[in-house]
Amino acid sequence: MLDAQTIAAAIVLLIASIYVGRRAWLRLSSLILTKRRRASSCGEACGGCGPSKLVNLNSVAKFSNQ
Repeated sequence: MLDAQTIAAAIVLLIASIYVGRRAWLRLSSLILTKRRRASSCGEACGGCGPSKLVNLNSVAKFSNQ
């Protein structure tokens, strides 16, 4: 006995299942390393991998006392 309410409920459950499945797939697929593995972790354009990014604390203390 298929009435309109059963068909509507089945359609809503199907759409909800597709939505949840797609969200789960996107979440899990974002964890997979693809092209990011080949990319450098430090971009050459920003210069972030220079010799040292540490701040000399003595020079900061001298600057703040002036």
